[in-house]
Amino acid sequence: SPARVHVARTMSADYVSQGGAYGAVYGTLAVFLCISLAIGYRFLRSATQDSDQYLTARNSQGIVSLSLSFFATGAGAWVLFTVPEASIIGGPVALAGYTLSTLVPIAIFGWIGPIMRKHLPFGCTFSDYVQLRYGSLVNVYCTLVSLLYLCLYLTAEFSAIGDAVLALCDPADVYDAAAAGGVTDKGHRLKLGLVLGVSLCTLLYTAIGGLPVSLVTDKVQGVGIFLFTFLVCIAAFTADSGADGRSDRWEEVTTTGTGDPGATGAGGSTYGNSFKMAFILISALTCANMMHSGFQQRVWAAEDQAKLRKGAIGGILLTIPLMVLYGVVGMVSYREYGPFLFPQFPSFAGFYALNELNVGWQVCAVILTTMMVASSADTIQTGVAAIFKPFTTYVLVRDWKALPSEAEAPRTIVALNFVLAAVVVNVPAIVISTHRGDAHLSVLSLFVLADLVCATCVVPVLMGLNDRIRPSAAAAGCLAGAGTALLIYGLAVDGEPDDFKTLIPDIAGVSGLYADTSIVAFLVTPLASGLVTLAANIPWFRSGYRFEGYPPVAAESPRAGDVDKISGAEVTTA
Repeated sequence: SPARVHVARTMSADYVSQGGAYGAVYGTLAVFLCISLAIGYRFLRSATQDSDQYLTARNSQGIVSLSLSFFATGAGAWVLFTVPEASIIGGPVALAGYTLSTLVPIAIFGWIGPIMRKHLPFGCTFSDYVQLRYGSLVNVYCTLVSLLYLCLYLTAEFSAIGDAVLALCDPADVYDAAAAGGVTDKGHRLKLGLVLGVSLCTLLYTAIGGLPVSLVTDKVQGVGIFLFTFLVCIAAFTADSGADGRSDRWEEVTTTGTGDPGATGAGGSTYGNSFKMAFILISALTCANMMHSGFQQRVWAAEDQAKLRKGAIGGILLTIPLMVLYGVVGMVSYREYGPFLFPQFPSFAGFYALNELNVGWQVCAVILTTMMVASSADTIQTGVAAIFKPFTTYVLVRDWKALPSEAEAPRTIVALNFVLAAVVVNVPAIVISTHRGDAHLSVLSLFVLADLVCATCVVPVLMGLNDRIRPSAAAAGCLAGAGTALLIYGLAVDGEPDDFKTLIPDIAGVSGLYADTSIVAFLVTPLASGLVTLAANIPWFRSGYRFEGYPPVAAESPRAGDVDKISGAEVTTA
């Protein structure tokens, strides 16, 4: 039961009140809303703005803006839960792996982004690239994968804001071991209020100003997250429980880690298992973030290729200290509260470290969590709206003629995109994250499933950068990836629970991302999808197949004048 999260909080009588928690969360959201209203007002008054600029902020962002945006986009509240947990279980090696897992996708975007901009100067997300390169079949699959990933990502973020606040409130008010999921009705109402507030507020301000507003709030959130992280983490380092065995626990957690708490997991305090964890994290998060449309939008928001690369480097440099600090917080918490913290609740390590701090520091932690959730939520919402743009533009407007053209009613198209985003992603995320089931919803288990579905198609998608790969071969690779993932988790390995139970740690008794089944899945799934793509492509490769190329930019395009910012883009006359 989550009620046991507070078992170690016996020395502190100070808790964040529910009113204080609401004030910190809604006050932080109000700041972002005011900023967005000021910027969105200019957008609404502009007759020249269209849904393209609204969803791409095309060629407008410099190095500082991109650096903070890449940083804030990846710095979700999941960091507060999963990074300390990984550090406790796998030690410094796992922490290094987790850090690399957040850096590798940004580096890849910095590498392939200029290529995408060259071939598709007026793209919006990878959906545009996949549609033109592979056609509708592969694009539908990749779009569904991306939507599922973003929905689960948003669910994890909404769960995180509720769990974080509940962990800092008086346990007598919000936790009861006899209640469903260990949370009282009062606790459920508090969580629902927080989730609804974050969801509606971020959806409102992104709907008002689109990606341009999201990028501005990224600057504020990026600076705020960076500063508050240093403040809260440094304060947490002062934790001193006075408990016995601290030196032994510190030596354990700073070498090989504790190992997985499950009897059949990756467990065992060995460097080999720590390196296995590191590999799983790098593979899983790289696959997932490559399918994140919010990251993809930043590719076309950059002023030019050089600034995109430098912005990616800046995002990497900002992310490294964030990950390291939260990893060390997890280690400090284990040193001080090991018997209470592990093996039941390693994901709450960051909040144990705040036990002896006064309410002011705990309020800072709530504000920090809110900024992290808001930065992820608004990026996801604009990203999902961008995913739906091809559907609304080409299907509803051009093919079905169910809506007026973008030129005739740009705000109608924009509004519809966000309505679809709310219905497809926000509503399910709210429902799942505020459920009242008997089992506690694990943020980590949500990411296991989200990362897995992305691993089925990311390799075939990136192989499309080679003009010798035929669309049907990529489709075969995606299907092979999906089949491989289902087969591995359906059968499991090394005696771990089968029938997909390893994907649900609360049922399996092992941490899904750290199980031996997971290391096989996240190694074999992307590998199988790539090998099948290559094998299926052999006949066309031998026959000399080459992709005919992307459509050139027409000279009469209203944005053709921007092409000079995109090196190598071809402009032709009709």
